[in-house]
Parts: sequence; structure tokens; C-alpha cells
Amino acid sequence: MHAHTAPLVAALALAGLAAAQAPSMPPVPLDAIFPTPIHGAPADPEFGPYGHWSSGRDYKVSFGQQVVFYPRLGAGHAAHLPLAWRTESIASGGAIWRRFEAEAEITWNEHEWRLLRGDVVERWETRRDGVEQSFVLHERPAAGRDVVILGAVATPLAAAVRDPRHAPLDFCDARGEPVVRYGEAFAIDANGDRVAVATSWDGAVIGLVVPGEWLASAAMPVVVDPLLTRVSFGTAFNSAGVQSTDTVSALYRNDPHTICCVYSRLFTDNDIDAYGLMCNATFTNVVTIWQDLPTYDTLLPHCAYNSPADKWVIAFERRSTTSGVRTYTHARSSTTTGSGTLSFLAGVGGYSNRRPDVGGVYFQGGVASVLLVFEQESNTNTSDATVKAAPLDCTNGVIGTAWNLDYPFPPYEQRAPSIVSFAKGTTFAVAWYRATSPVDYGIDAVRTGFTGPLGLGISVDAGPGFDAVSPRIDGDPNGHVLIAFTARNQITFASRVDYALFDWTNPSVPVALRQATVAGGTLLSPVVLDGVAYDIDTRSHHTIVHHRGSAVTATRVGFTGGIVEQGAIATTGNAVAGSVGYLHATGTTGMQGRYPIFFADSAVGQPIWGSAMTYPTTQITATGTGCHGALLHGGAVPQPYAGNGNFGVQADGLPAAALAVWVAAFGLGSLPIPGAPGCTLQVDPTTMYLLAPQLASLAGIVQLAVPLPDDPVWTGDLYLQCAWLQGGLNPLGLGVTNGLLVPVR
Repeated sequence: MHAHTAPLVAALALAGLAAAQAPSMPPVPLDAIFPTPIHGAPADPEFGPYGHWSSGRDYKVSFGQQVVFYPRLGAGHAAHLPLAWRTESIASGGAIWRRFEAEAEITWNEHEWRLLRGDVVERWETRRDGVEQSFVLHERPAAGRDVVILGAVATPLAAAVRDPRHAPLDFCDARGEPVVRYGEAFAIDANGDRVAVATSWDGAVIGLVVPGEWLASAAMPVVVDPLLTRVSFGTAFNSAGVQSTDTVSALYRNDPHTICCVYSRLFTDNDIDAYGLMCNATFTNVVTIWQDLPTYDTLLPHCAYNSPADKWVIAFERRSTTSGVRTYTHARSSTTTGSGTLSFLAGVGGYSNRRPDVGGVYFQGGVASVLLVFEQESNTNTSDATVKAAPLDCTNGVIGTAWNLDYPFPPYEQRAPSIVSFAKGTTFAVAWYRATSPVDYGIDAVRTGFTGPLGLGISVDAGPGFDAVSPRIDGDPNGHVLIAFTARNQITFASRVDYALFDWTNPSVPVALRQATVAGGTLLSPVVLDGVAYDIDTRSHHTIVHHRGSAVTATRVGFTGGIVEQGAIATTGNAVAGSVGYLHATGTTGMQGRYPIFFADSAVGQPIWGSAMTYPTTQITATGTGCHGALLHGGAVPQPYAGNGNFGVQADGLPAAALAVWVAAFGLGSLPIPGAPGCTLQVDPTTMYLLAPQLASLAGIVQLAVPLPDDPVWTGDLYLQCAWLQGGLNPLGLGVTNGLLVPVR
């Protein structure tokens, strides 16, 4: 704090007010992602070929020579119940007309898979609620004879054997509950005439029976089950099933894709899928950029942004009998799913890599790399986990050599690493939790570059009787860094969300500023930490998001760690996961101070919702006019938000090295100054503070730093003005600037 502003800051603190409710925008469903585009991916050295996949709201589907439909079952189902279809032949009048033994030629686009077999085309179109199947017959079989399309079906589900009839065919699980429906079919000719198609099932083969009498006069080509019909695979499952989310923002360029969100979603107990989306600042124009859908688990995706390369980077874990960390790098300009680079972190024999996170580089002058952090543990000893880091080159997808991040800490078991969203230069901060014994868990953090740890680390504990676990970290690795974490009672297992704020300006002497609690929970109603984000504009604020029961809550803290705002972002049926980022809005009026927040609600079918914590609407404005040409305006960090420790104003146009003095008040004034014609005091003299004098620079500039208190919080209207002494200017030898209204909110 500057000595000349100390009286004013003390006065603001004495006038402190209660923390405000966090303003937010209404939640927006990210509804446009289903059905996701059909896509492929390179084979995985550990998990094998990827294939081609798509997904809908309650299903996913694998495409090849056969099509395999997987209904989403959710929790409580250990195994998949897929239904696989492969077209065998077409019969006419009881004899085989076309037999399909050779592999078909395949063509496809984002939402349609086509199997070309000469004059017969089999099409599968993905829809939000299922997969639409159709056959195009370009040639007419023998006139007057029924045509039967025969498809071999492999499934653990059961359906009642039946003769042909025009009705849906339901496949049921072992309890007799319908899981997959093969819908009723129609045929339509080139003139638009259509007829009902009967469906039969003998326990192994589905038959689609097109009436020969209708077919004899039909205009070719004929489509069996065209797009406009209801023949589809579908389920009625409605739970969202989201397991985790993460988000990051790019430079806001008033373009359609400035936010990235990733999330994982439970498909069955032993199969978790993951998705990556990008959207604009209002959560519209949603594009799916990445999916990982095969039948292994894809866990804990995290995302970062690299500004020099203008690319998103997604880090995730694939898990089956072992675990491996993968990354996906995607150009922000591309709207094509899977068009980026998939990279594989090299494994070490006998060990699994798990729980990745990734930190980006924000400014254009930085390097085109990100830093990947992850947990590595033995496949046979689950108490030897260590936290490692490795650089990823965004230009070619190459992951560099990894190193340990345990310096300068003893080699305790280390879990759940978290890295800041963006480096400061090439410096990151990483936190994890240590397990030194069954009842002594705490948080460690260290600064690191792209080649290894830097300087001293910091440690945080939750207090006697509590374990500190699952940290989330963000901030300036060369300034203020906040670590939020879960504090868990060792006896009752009740939890709370705590945070610790550090000043890491001096790398050799990190200073603990504050440790406090955001919210508490119970064993039956736990509070869950979702994420933390840092405001790179004010360089003072962090926002912590957590959920408990039906409420998703955001808490914003200021530069000393005091709580400035707190409130529910959304009330849901049952919140299950969330994440928060910060949207930097350079050059865009009205969009600064926005924390994009994503969350999931297990009580509804919509997987992901977007909302935002916004700062209160406020802007500094000039009051009156000055005399003799000097101008007072906002400084380098002009946002008048409570808790902004870097707030300041600046006066230009003073004489070089002039002696300047600032006045501040809690009201507006308009008092002519005797002896200084044309000069007016623009602040209320009855509430005025006279601040210590300063010398202007040789360029005639003088600056006033006013840290806006966060503990206690002060909000209100502050009025400022600058005066200077200049002999001969007028009888009083005094000049003044315009006044400035600073509405602190």
C-alpha cells in the first residue's frame, strides 16, 4: 500500500459493507451437441484401434461393416447391452436375390454412414434420439414377389420371436424391461408413394418385408425406411451422468468460439465417455471438437489454451486394466470434430499414468507449448504415486521428457495434480495433495518452468482432524496464487471447501495471505469443490465454484483473500459437477469480468449447462472539467470492483516534476477555488481526505493507487481529483484536473 493513500484505504475499510450477491446470467443448455459427428481417431498403442463412432443423447454407435448400437444404461449396469446389425442378403419370392458376403465400400460424412453394395445402398443416419436405418434399392426384383431384407443381429437382449407384422420390435434385458426399440418401417418410391413394411424376428435375424404387389408398380429407386420415418434404435434413459467438467477461455475476439469446455459422462459402470466443446461468450454456437467414445473409460478431461498457436489442448486419461494419459490439440479456427492431433504420453513399464491436468500460455509473445502434469503410480503398489510434468509442443503434438515435481518436498505419496490456467512468461504453479499417513493429508505446491521446478514450494494443511485433498489452483505464478481444496473430517468424513491465498512475488519467500472456508457440508449432504479461476485483468480476484445438493455457488475473493461476492449461479434438480474459467475481453465493451461456469444436473437429461458469474455493472466517469489542461482518468487497472488491489487512476498533462496532491471524498462537490479563476473543487469538502503529495514524472504524469478493500468489503461512490502547484499560473499558483466518480461495486 502506498503511504499517501493509507488514510483513504483505512477510511474505506471502516465503512465496510457485507459481501454482495454474485450477479450471474441465466443458465443456458448446451443442447446442440447431439448427435455428435461421426469421427475416427488413430489407434492407441495400449488400447488398440479406435474405429468410427458417434453418440446421441442416450446412445452411442460404432460404425464399420457392421453397425453396433450401444444404449446408454447409466449407473448400476456393469456390462453393455449392445445390438449389432450386419446385412446378410435380400430375398425375393423366397430365393436369395442379393447375397452380401464381400465387404461393402464405405463412404460417410458427419451424420451419415453408407455401405455401398452395387445397386443396394445401406444408410445409417445419426439422430438426437437414435440411429435411422434405410436401404436404397435401385433395381427391381422379380415383379409381384415380396422382397425381404435380412439382417443378422447379435445382442445379449431378447425379443419375442414373431412373424412379419407392421409394428416396433422391442429388445429387453434380463428383467424383461425394453432397452432398445427397432421401429416400424415404411417403403417409399421415387414418386413419394409409400407402403407399410412388416418386420419379422426369428431370434437371430430381422426381416423387413416389402410387399411385392406394391413394388411391382413402384417408381425406382425405392427407399426402405427413409429418413422421415420412425425406424430407429432408441432408449428412454434420461439421466445426465456427467462425472467431471473443466473449462478455459481464449482471448475474446468477438468471434463465435472463445470458450472450451470438456466433460466426462458415465455410460455404464465400466464405461465413461468424454467430450470437448467450444462456444461463444453466451454459450451458443456450440461445436463438438473432440470425443472419446469406445468401451474403455475416458476420465478427468482437462483443457488449456495456447495463444501463440491459437489452439485448445485437452488432456485426459484412458483406463481399462491399466491407465494412460493422452492429449488432443485442436486449432481454435477449426469446427471439424477430431481434426486435431492426438498424442500419447509414453508409458513406463509396470506403471500407469493418471489424472492429467494442463496449463496454457496466454499471450502472443509466449511459446507454442503447454505444460502437462499427471500422476504416475505402480500397477502393483498403489501407495507410491508421484506427480510429474512434461511439455507438449502445440505445433507438432510431441510430448517431451517428464520430470518429478516433488522438489523440495519429501517423497510422500502424491495425488491429483492441478496446474494454473496460464503461465506467467514460462512459469507455472502446480499443486497436489500428499498422503503421509492414513490420517495426515495436506496440499503441496511448487513453481515450475518447461524444464523443471523453480525455487521453494508451499504447503497447506486443513487443521487438526482434517485431511486436505483434491486441490484446484489458479493465479499468477509470480504474484497471487489461490489454492482451493476439500477439507475432510477424518472421523465423520464431513467435508468443507477451503482456500489459501499466497503472494509468490518473491519466489524465495512465498507469503501466506489468508486461509479461510467457503462452505461446509455433511456426510449425507457433501459440499464438492468444482474449480477456481483467476482474473487476469484486475490481477486481484479469484472465483471459486462449488456445489452442494441443488445449488451451484460462486464465491469471488479479493486481493487479500476476503470474500467479496457469493451467491447461487443456478439451482438444479441435483448438481453433480462443475467448472469455472475467466474470460478476458480485451477491447470489447461490457464483456470484461466474466467467469464462464459449466455444470451438470443429474435430475435432467441435458448433460451440460453454461452460466457465468459477472461483475456488477460499473464504470468510472469524469465529473466537471479541470483548468489548465490536465486530465484525470482511469489507470492501468481501471475496474472499480471491490477487492481490486491494483485499482488506480492517472492524471496527465501536469508540468514536469510538479508537486501534485490528491483529494478524495464520499460525495460530489462544485466549489469555485478562491485565487484560482476557472478552477473548481469537484469533491465534497465535508467528507474530503487530503492525501500525501507526490511529484509528477518528467512526462507530467502522476498516478494514484487505491487498493479497494475486500475485508471488510467496501462498496459505494468515491470521488477523486488531482491538484498541482505551479507558480504564476494564477494568484494561488494552483491547477486542478477534472473530477472522477469511482462507483465501487
